[in-house]
This record gives sequence, C-alpha cells and structure tokens, in this order.
Amino acid sequence: MIGAVVRCAARRLTRMRIAFLTGIWPPDVGGPATHGPDFARFLVARGHSVRVVTMGDGEPSERPCQVEVVSRRLPFPLRYGQVALRGARAARAADVVYATATYAAAAAAATAARRPLVAKLVSDPAYERARRYRLFEGTLEEFQDAASRPVRALKAARTRALRTARTIVVPSAYLAEIARGWGLADARILVLTNPAPPPTSGRRELPSNNVPLGFHP
Repeated sequence: MIGAVVRCAARRLTRMRIAFLTGIWPPDVGGPATHGPDFARFLVARGHSVRVVTMGDGEPSERPCQVEVVSRRLPFPLRYGQVALRGARAARAADVVYATATYAAAAAAATAARRPLVAKLVSDPAYERARRYRLFEGTLEEFQDAASRPVRALKAARTRALRTARTIVVPSAYLAEIARGWGLADARILVLTNPAPPPTSGRRELPSNNVPLGFHP
C-alpha cells in the first residue's frame, strides 16, 4: 500500500485513532494477513492509535495493537453482525474507520458511529464472493457484465457499502477504472500503487508525519 504516501494534512489532527476492520489476520496466511499487522505496526510506531476487529479461528499470533477476534465458528450472519457491532464500538472511539475487507460491516460501523470510512480495495469483492460460492466462473472483466439474480445482489451489496466510503484506495489505474464502472465517484478513488520490494534488507522508513490512509480529516 505504501507505494505513494498521502499526508494526513490537517494540522489540527497530528495523531489519529483508527478502527481497522479486516477479515483475515495472522496466523491466517495471505497478502491481507501480512498487510494488516505491518500497517498497524507502521501506524503505532508513528504515534497513532489502532484497534483491529477481525475474524479468526483462534487467538491472533500478532498483536502490534489491540486486536479483537470474532470467531469463525459462528454462523456467517452472526459472525458478520458481530464484526459490524464491535466495529461500531471501536469506531466511536476513533477518528476514522479503515477497512481492507468486510466492507458492508465497516460501512455499517462507520455510519452508526458517524465516522468517515476509508476502504482499501484490491479486487472486486462481489467477484471474489461469486467465485467462492460458484456463482460465476469467468474473468473479472466478464463479471462486470454478468447479470444473474444472485450476481446482481452481490454487486448491489458491494456498491452500496463502498458508496459510504470517503476514500477508496486501489493499487492500480486498472482497478480504479473497474470501480468507476460501479458508479463510485471518481473523486473518492485514490490510486496508490504497491511498492516493489526494497533492494536491500530492512524496512524502508517513511517520515513520521505521513500516513498512507488517503484520508484528509
């Protein structure tokens, strides 16, 4: 996410409180599971407060900040409702809600707490869910024109949730163009390309007053 850095420009708010909603967290594996702790650690190291609400099968293996886990053993409607409920509780004590998944729950939490929502989007969540439930077998581009009743319902839920976001961060102009096709406002879509790995070992340091959230309070 930190391919380009957007300043948290308002001088009245130099330290932020962030409610971070995500569907995956270590010991889960995958890109989002890696991004979550790394980004939380980045923010906490710069004096920001982060509270995570996620889903999991057990206790988190990384705690760079406060992490609340909703058990995946719960039926999906209860589990998702718990993410929204706990997310709203976290959002009331935050300045902004940041979501890398669970967008409908994040939208409900941000709306209930009257806090701005920033969504990090790396694909089409409706497409990913349609593939998971075997409702669609084609490509991402082909999915944009798919119109079966279940697919239309997934698309409507996706767009309704993302329209509540003040900023939608995407990693490429390609995905930005797809997102515009959903009727999302162009002014709210921010392209932040993912960085290439550094040529030498060690983490790249960024100025402490820069927060790559794409949110300007």
